[in-house]
Amino acid sequence: MTQIKGSVLSLLFLLLAGPVLLQAQVAINTDASSPDASAMLDVKSTTKGLLAPRLTTAQRTAIASPADGLWVYDTDTKNFWYYQTGTGWQQMPNSSGALILPYAATLNSVSTLFALTNTGSGMAISGSSTGTTGMYGATGTISGAGLLGDNLNGGEAVTGRTSSSGTPTGAVVGRNDGPGYGVYGFIATNTSGTGIGVLGRVGISGSTGIAGHFENLNASNGGTALEAVTNGTGSGATIVGTNNTDTFNILDVTANGPGVIANHSHGNAGNFFINNTSGVGAGVRGETNSIFGNNGTAGVYGTASGTGGYGGYFEHSNATGFGMALYANTNGQGVVSHFETVPANNSQPTLQVVTNGTGNGATIAGTNNTDTFNILDVTANGPGVIANHLHGNAGNFFMNNTSGVGAGVRGEVNSIFGNNGTAGVYGIASGTGGYGGYFEHSNATGFGMALYANTSGQGVVGHFETVPTSNSQPTIQVVTNGTGNGATIASTNNTNTSNILNVTANGPGVIADHSQGNAGNFFINNTNGVGAGVRGETNSIFGNNGAAGVYGIASGTGGYGGYFEHSNATGFGMALYANTSGQGVVGHFETVPTSNTQPTIQVVTNGTGNGATIVNTNNTNTSNILNVTTNGPGVIADHSQGNAGNFFVNNTTAVAAGVRGEVNSIFGNGGTAGVYGVASGTGGYAGYFEHTETTGFGIALQVITNDLGTAMVVDHEGTSGDVAIFQSAGFNVARVDKTGKGFFDGGTQNSGADVAEAFDVEGSSKDYEPGDVLLISTTTDRTVVKCREAYSPLVAGVYATKPGVLLTEEESAGSVLIGKVPMGVVGVIPTKVCDENGPIHRGDILVTSSRPGYAMKADLEKLKPGQAIGKALETFDGGIGKIKVLVNVK
Repeated sequence: MTQIKGSVLSLLFLLLAGPVLLQAQVAINTDASSPDASAMLDVKSTTKGLLAPRLTTAQRTAIASPADGLWVYDTDTKNFWYYQTGTGWQQMPNSSGALILPYAATLNSVSTLFALTNTGSGMAISGSSTGTTGMYGATGTISGAGLLGDNLNGGEAVTGRTSSSGTPTGAVVGRNDGPGYGVYGFIATNTSGTGIGVLGRVGISGSTGIAGHFENLNASNGGTALEAVTNGTGSGATIVGTNNTDTFNILDVTANGPGVIANHSHGNAGNFFINNTSGVGAGVRGETNSIFGNNGTAGVYGTASGTGGYGGYFEHSNATGFGMALYANTNGQGVVSHFETVPANNSQPTLQVVTNGTGNGATIAGTNNTDTFNILDVTANGPGVIANHLHGNAGNFFMNNTSGVGAGVRGEVNSIFGNNGTAGVYGIASGTGGYGGYFEHSNATGFGMALYANTSGQGVVGHFETVPTSNSQPTIQVVTNGTGNGATIASTNNTNTSNILNVTANGPGVIADHSQGNAGNFFINNTNGVGAGVRGETNSIFGNNGAAGVYGIASGTGGYGGYFEHSNATGFGMALYANTSGQGVVGHFETVPTSNTQPTIQVVTNGTGNGATIVNTNNTNTSNILNVTTNGPGVIADHSQGNAGNFFVNNTTAVAAGVRGEVNSIFGNGGTAGVYGVASGTGGYAGYFEHTETTGFGIALQVITNDLGTAMVVDHEGTSGDVAIFQSAGFNVARVDKTGKGFFDGGTQNSGADVAEAFDVEGSSKDYEPGDVLLISTTTDRTVVKCREAYSPLVAGVYATKPGVLLTEEESAGSVLIGKVPMGVVGVIPTKVCDENGPIHRGDILVTSSRPGYAMKADLEKLKPGQAIGKALETFDGGIGKIKVLVNVK
């Protein structure tokens, strides 16, 4: 091995020394170091570089038979070039590291041919084109990927962007001409449940459009345009609308096909099929969470908008099964189902039930044996003018049976009570005419009875009573146009010694306007007077819940114990009115089960009026108008439950209060308040106010008075503790203790610019005004007076205009300065000045003048200790006026 150092002559000498030296390792440096063991030539320098052969492009390409790997510098292209056998001259990247484009290469390798890693926040690869394709990837194997994007840190693996505003173009396009996938997104190893295989998103930076679009362009293609398959336990597809102000449909499905398949399995706008024989599941489940009850709010809403079709069609297609075609129930307080014909000229039945089997056409059963409400209510408002009564009735029942015994209507009551409200059939005529019951045998040749009544028990067969004492009509009227008896009352028991007919009247009947209507369902069509659809009365000395004029129970899992509705939209009648002429409570509402979390009283209004109004019309009544007491723990963290009262205004479009209290009184004691809160235990708050929205700017508590009194008074009457504590993020920042001493962790800042102290004055305080220069009185202790001589050593301060801090020896911090003035002793104070000693410039020392209450510029040669008021902060060259002075009496 030979080491070469020093000058160029030494290098030339050694290179010419012969083949032995040329075959050895060569080191060219200035530090006498040996060449690296892996290098034939090791050039080292900290001040010079290695200069390659420099050729023009013509010279480079003119080299005859260049060797594979030959390396030169092209002075025309300003780049290094190397020769590659079979390919030719190849240009190396320029000094900036950029590739020379266009660039193409073909290699056979099992490793990655091109890889970039960006450890920063930018993109690793970006491809864009004004042509057809921004980035293109292709693979020759079915299991391979033309373009694979993996993001291992929660972002997007592949992002495509297009700025086209015309015909929609694809930001990322996956094309497949084989059996594979056009676009394939999957979650490989993430088991957190938060990964997404394919994500389509719109709305970023206010963008609009469709997040995902799937389309089958081949009219003869029977495949599915969008298919979702799940082998897990989650939903096959979930569509969620997170914008609670969005009034559009969350899912729109439209079919324009004929829909002619007989079993309805195809040709529908949507088809849902659950193949489940081992559990319970619905083909379609729809749910709505709403406080509105109109017909547009439904779990499933069906509309037939053509001239035919069904708004809803339900069929149980298994001929051997016992499943129901339609089942409806409610766990709430509303109606289970509602059927209504809207057009007044529609003569078709609102509800039509047809059976081809041997069972009942319809069965209405009340399974709650404590329910005293009607199982079926039917009301008709039509004229009912058809002579044979086949139409215009509240209900019509027809039994076409000539081969057996059956009733058109059969009513049965199973009861141990025998009063007149317990009947198999109960009828009322509530107008000025009509019949409480009308029975007719219409076959002129038959011998059937229009009415037959008997009893197998011990009670009365029939009871007829006229309530009004002024009613001169017969209680029972029997008219016959035939030749038989008008009425026949017969006792077939010849051992019966009781009267066959008993009629007794006991009361005067003084409640004339509510004399009709008993247990059951009744309709009073009365626009000329006052009448109740149902009237119930109890004469009892007992006050328990079983003694009631009207007693309603909902004994099932739903329904209402009582339901009251005023149905006329233009009327002002009340849905429920309750009063008492006695000493008892007007209304009592109680939830009996301790596990019931529902409100005992719920008031909902869809109008613009109050949800509830409680008024006391007795101005001598000193009792509470509303008492609310709760004995519950109240442990809910956000205080939304467990309170004696909870008021919530959900209003983001206007201004309203959760609770508003008002008192109209001339008394000002502590018991007269719009809102009065008391904490009567050993803990708790008499009032607690919190603004819970962390991003809002609302105020937790605001106190305003338009009166002449104080806006707020805080009175601590206990033996210890603080008058007030102020916190930030749960930590004390300011405190006023029981003695009136204040503690402020962040210091204090006041709107005034001086410190003043309250002093008595000679004479009347009305003769003093802000800006007066004040002296210590020589006749009275702790008293001040206006200055009246120049260079007075008794100067004490200036009448403060707006003191930032006012000191006083008064016992109460709330006292009013009567007969006193606030004298500023330190700070910036507007001060009355004159030109008695010439114009005043900024920085001049001021002293008292001979003009009462005024200051003037001091002559420094005459100035003595104790005479200076302070320094002027403004210039003054007028007769008299007022300027700002930095008061600091010395």
